[in-house]
Amino acid sequence: MEQREELKAMGAKLVLEETRLVVQLLLIKIQEMFPRVKQPIQYKRQQDKLSSQKWQHILSLKCFKGIIDNKIRQLEEQAQSKNKQLNSARGAPISRNTDLNAITSQKSSQSKQSTSTVQHVKQGAQITQQQNNYEENHGSIEMNHNNESSPNNFNNIQQQPNSKQSSVASLMNFSDEYQQFLSLVNLQNPQQYRQKKMSISNLLRMIEEIYAFRYQKDTSKLQSSQSNFNPADKALYVTVFDYLNQKFKQKKMLDQATIDFIVSIDYFRNQSTEVQTFYNFFIQNLEIKDLMFYLYMRSLAEKEINQVITRMNTGDVRLLKIPNQKCVKLIRNFFQNISNSDNIEDTSQVEEMSQIFLETLIEEAIVHDKYDEIEQKMSFSFFLESLLKEFQEQQQKGNDSEIVVSGQDQFSLNNDMYNQQNFGGDSPQLDIRIDDVSPFSQNISGIKSYKQSTGNQNFDNFNLKLRSQDNRLDLDDSDLGVGGYQGGKSVNLETISNEQKYVIKDKILKYVIGNKLNQVISFMLSHYSEELSKEVLDIIKEEIRNVLSNKIKLLLDAAFSQSENQWVKLLMISQYTEEHRRQFQLLILKIKESVTNTIHDMGKGGLNVQMRFEDLEDLAKMILHVNELKQELAKLVGSLTLQARVGIETESDDHVSFNNGVNVNMALGGNYRSGDSEYGMNNDPNDKSMMKNYLRNRY
Repeated sequence: MEQREELKAMGAKLVLEETRLVVQLLLIKIQEMFPRVKQPIQYKRQQDKLSSQKWQHILSLKCFKGIIDNKIRQLEEQAQSKNKQLNSARGAPISRNTDLNAITSQKSSQSKQSTSTVQHVKQGAQITQQQNNYEENHGSIEMNHNNESSPNNFNNIQQQPNSKQSSVASLMNFSDEYQQFLSLVNLQNPQQYRQKKMSISNLLRMIEEIYAFRYQKDTSKLQSSQSNFNPADKALYVTVFDYLNQKFKQKKMLDQATIDFIVSIDYFRNQSTEVQTFYNFFIQNLEIKDLMFYLYMRSLAEKEINQVITRMNTGDVRLLKIPNQKCVKLIRNFFQNISNSDNIEDTSQVEEMSQIFLETLIEEAIVHDKYDEIEQKMSFSFFLESLLKEFQEQQQKGNDSEIVVSGQDQFSLNNDMYNQQNFGGDSPQLDIRIDDVSPFSQNISGIKSYKQSTGNQNFDNFNLKLRSQDNRLDLDDSDLGVGGYQGGKSVNLETISNEQKYVIKDKILKYVIGNKLNQVISFMLSHYSEELSKEVLDIIKEEIRNVLSNKIKLLLDAAFSQSENQWVKLLMISQYTEEHRRQFQLLILKIKESVTNTIHDMGKGGLNVQMRFEDLEDLAKMILHVNELKQELAKLVGSLTLQARVGIETESDDHVSFNNGVNVNMALGGNYRSGDSEYGMNNDPNDKSMMKNYLRNRY
């Protein structure tokens, strides 16, 4: 108890220290934004270094605080487990509550008398013996440790009295959530086993092997046309038992592996999102249809990145990342299957939804340190977990939020592909080959009949639009991240006419500015919608758009002319590194490839340009992910919105006041109305022009 209180006091001190450091960082930031005098560059570098050190200190405090909280939780769990042991040691039989209460009260009243204590112990031993006889008379649970569990035996287990099951869980200090799994394993003499915790890397490897084992077994049974098989009938903890039973042939090894697995899952579930997701599947907090969706999307993602998780050198799924291009491809097809429409307008809405969803994921991944901004890749596990959450939210939106899991009647099979697969029978050795199972010609989930308020939304098993004409997902798409894109067939930009070059450049510019840039600015300004009026935000948005549009146009000119010096000057790069040079070269490669595709599509000498959507999308991402451009955008948004909120005191007598986004007062003729909650400013074009000129001169 004293140790726990000391840890809590230490945690409170860490919180105070963290608050103090945050305040200091805010003061440094304010001094940078509003310097009293112009400081030399050495002073700015010193302040940046100081800020970096303080941020590192804050992160260290957070880590230490997490360790303390974890230690407090362990102490509380130990105290609770000791209380459970004391309660179970008092030995109250389920069927003899009256006798037990009498003996317990007798023990508490005569605890100070040694003679009565001895007598009480004897009585307790007799009642314990009676309870054991009572359990034996009602029969024990016997299980055959075969590779596949019989449904009849499984149902019989659930119907047995759970007194013995509860005793095993309480004896091992396990939660009741693992009771069904423990009853399936049927531990023999659990007291003789030591509870050993696995390493997090070994645990994650085993979890991924279980996922692959479940997916392979289900697809194999569907392929063998078993009429009575339905994947929805089998919980994940049964799969875990099958996996352990096949991997560990000896009963003692199986029991020890079972105990180690449960101890590790229970310990790491609060420290790892990957373990937490598996834990929710394992104890059935998540439904089986969620599990099947997760396994299916996991298989599709494996095919996209051309990587089998169980065959990784490290086996640690936390190190695996998926590029943005692959993410948006899976997200797009996910929403397309939900919409169940090939209409052009619906397709454009799906594309917009996919991009918004991806941008939201990237923002969340950055916050949770699950995103590599240089390579533009996201954590594989984080992406799947986010898709699972979106899948669950889509179910809740419908009037009849139910996904009916069908069996073989919804299973479609490509015989030509399966003639090349070699599943074989049940192997005595554990051999997981998830890459041999084609997720595009097989369906383990049979997900169908997704009903929303708008009508019947059919997922079509999530694979009809994810496969190409030869029933294979195209794995030749290059990663557009800085570290992965190599470029395809390209043309020399100097060989095309100036007219063609102008038309293509104009197409790219309109898409980047009119589509992507507007979305980014609107998203960043949406955080100030409650503080600033819509008219003020529109003015700020237009000014930012004009500034960045001109810069993007000049950057495109530099890229088309392949002028590296002009690129460096426009971005005001002080130290031009190899990474900057590589980023510029990759953009040129993509432009050449896009021009090649465009000329091929429109024919020789034509000017009716219809650029491919994928090319425009990739070019927009590569341009807007230039670090210097992102920093300039962030500075513009931060400066303009800050000045709009706190008010601007100009060098002249003119005064602009933005009051909570409700009214704008300007001494320039007094044309801005105050107190108008609907518009916040006069709609006179001259007034808006004056405001724009003021902001333009200011920045």
